[in-house]
Amino acid sequence: MADNYEPYFGAFSDIDLYDNVKGNDWMDQLFGRTGEQFNHNLTVSGGGDKFKWNATYARLYDKAIMVGSNYSRDNLGLKTQFKPNKRVTLDFNIRYSRAKVRGAGANSLNDSGTRARAV
Repeated sequence: MADNYEPYFGAFSDIDLYDNVKGNDWMDQLFGRTGEQFNHNLTVSGGGDKFKWNATYARLYDKAIMVGSNYSRDNLGLKTQFKPNKRVTLDFNIRYSRAKVRGAGANSLNDSGTRARAV
Protein backbone atom coordinates (compact mmCIF):
# COMPACT_ATOMS: atom_id res chain seq x y z
CA MET A 1 0.00 0.00 0.00
CA ALA A 2 2.86 2.41 0.70
CA ASP A 3 3.92 2.06 -2.93
CA ASN A 4 0.55 3.49 -4.02
CA TYR A 5 0.27 6.17 -1.34
CA GLU A 6 3.74 7.71 -0.96
CA PRO A 7 4.30 8.91 -4.56
CA TYR A 8 1.18 11.08 -4.30
CA PHE A 9 0.95 12.09 -0.65
CA GLY A 10 4.41 11.47 0.89
CA ALA A 11 5.37 9.23 3.76
CA PHE A 12 2.86 8.96 6.61
CA SER A 13 5.72 9.35 9.08
CA ASP A 14 6.17 12.95 7.82
CA ILE A 15 2.70 13.99 9.04
CA ASP A 16 4.23 16.04 11.87
CA LEU A 17 5.54 18.48 9.22
CA TYR A 18 1.96 19.70 8.85
CA ASP A 19 1.24 20.36 12.54
CA ASN A 20 1.27 24.18 12.18
CA VAL A 21 -0.17 24.36 8.66
CA LYS A 22 -3.65 25.83 8.47
CA GLY A 23 -6.12 23.53 6.71
CA ASN A 24 -8.81 24.45 4.21
CA ASP A 25 -12.49 24.47 5.04
CA TRP A 26 -13.61 23.24 1.64
CA MET A 27 -17.31 23.35 2.51
CA ASP A 28 -17.01 27.01 3.47
CA GLN A 29 -15.05 27.84 0.32
CA LEU A 30 -17.55 26.10 -1.94
CA PHE A 31 -20.84 26.79 -0.15
CA GLY A 32 -19.79 29.74 1.99
CA ARG A 33 -21.94 32.56 0.68
CA THR A 34 -25.42 33.61 1.65
CA GLY A 35 -28.02 32.87 -1.00
CA GLU A 36 -30.46 35.52 -2.18
CA GLN A 37 -33.64 35.49 -4.17
CA PHE A 38 -35.07 38.51 -5.97
CA ASN A 39 -38.51 38.33 -7.56
CA HIS A 40 -40.53 41.16 -9.14
CA ASN A 41 -43.76 41.16 -11.12
CA LEU A 42 -45.26 44.08 -13.01
CA THR A 43 -48.65 44.11 -14.74
CA VAL A 44 -50.17 46.95 -16.74
CA SER A 45 -53.59 46.76 -18.37
CA GLY A 46 -56.07 48.96 -20.11
CA GLY A 47 -58.71 49.18 -22.80
CA GLY A 48 -62.36 49.85 -23.33
CA ASP A 49 -65.53 48.07 -24.47
CA LYS A 50 -64.13 46.71 -27.75
CA PHE A 51 -60.41 46.38 -27.05
CA LYS A 52 -58.58 45.23 -23.91
CA TRP A 53 -54.90 44.59 -23.29
CA ASN A 54 -52.68 43.27 -20.53
CA ALA A 55 -48.84 43.45 -20.45
CA THR A 56 -46.73 41.62 -17.85
CA TYR A 57 -43.06 41.45 -16.90
CA ALA A 58 -41.60 39.09 -14.29
CA ARG A 59 -37.97 38.87 -13.13
CA LEU A 60 -36.49 36.15 -10.94
CA TYR A 61 -32.87 36.14 -9.77
CA ASP A 62 -31.58 33.41 -7.47
CA LYS A 63 -28.02 33.62 -6.13
CA ALA A 64 -27.24 30.15 -4.81
CA ILE A 65 -25.07 29.41 -1.78
CA MET A 66 -22.56 27.65 -4.07
CA VAL A 67 -19.89 30.12 -5.17
CA GLY A 68 -20.10 30.82 -8.92
CA SER A 69 -23.68 29.59 -9.30
CA ASN A 70 -26.86 31.53 -9.96
CA TYR A 71 -30.07 31.43 -11.96
CA SER A 72 -32.08 34.21 -13.55
CA ARG A 73 -35.27 34.31 -15.60
CA ASP A 74 -37.13 37.11 -17.39
CA ASN A 75 -40.70 36.68 -18.68
CA LEU A 76 -42.59 39.10 -20.91
CA GLY A 77 -46.22 38.66 -21.84
CA LEU A 78 -48.85 40.50 -23.86
CA LYS A 79 -52.55 39.64 -24.09
CA THR A 80 -55.05 41.48 -26.22
CA GLN A 81 -58.76 41.01 -26.78
CA PHE A 82 -60.72 42.62 -29.62
CA LYS A 83 -64.49 42.35 -29.75
CA PRO A 84 -65.75 43.90 -33.01
CA ASN A 85 -69.36 42.84 -32.29
CA LYS A 86 -71.40 40.79 -29.82
CA ARG A 87 -70.72 37.43 -31.52
CA VAL A 88 -67.02 37.70 -32.39
CA THR A 89 -64.10 37.93 -29.97
CA LEU A 90 -60.46 37.81 -31.07
CA ASP A 91 -57.79 36.95 -28.50
CA PHE A 92 -54.04 37.26 -29.02
CA ASN A 93 -51.42 36.05 -26.52
CA ILE A 94 -47.64 36.17 -26.80
CA ARG A 95 -44.99 35.28 -24.24
CA TYR A 96 -41.20 35.50 -24.23
CA SER A 97 -39.01 33.84 -21.62
CA ARG A 98 -35.23 33.92 -21.15
CA ALA A 99 -33.37 31.90 -18.52
CA LYS A 100 -29.66 32.04 -17.66
CA VAL A 101 -27.98 29.34 -15.60
CA ARG A 102 -24.46 29.82 -14.26
CA GLY A 103 -22.58 26.99 -12.57
CA ALA A 104 -25.03 24.64 -10.89
CA GLY A 105 -27.79 27.26 -11.04
CA ALA A 106 -30.04 27.49 -8.03
CA ASN A 107 -29.75 23.77 -7.32
CA SER A 108 -27.48 20.86 -8.17
CA LEU A 109 -29.70 19.46 -10.93
CA ASN A 110 -27.84 21.38 -13.65
CA ASP A 111 -24.08 20.94 -13.32
CA SER A 112 -23.31 21.75 -16.96
CA GLY A 113 -22.58 25.44 -16.45
CA THR A 114 -24.30 26.34 -19.70
CA ARG A 115 -26.71 29.12 -20.53
CA ALA A 116 -30.17 28.06 -21.63
CA ARG A 117 -32.66 30.17 -23.54
CA ALA A 118 -36.28 29.22 -24.01
CA VAL A 119 -38.50 31.12 -26.36
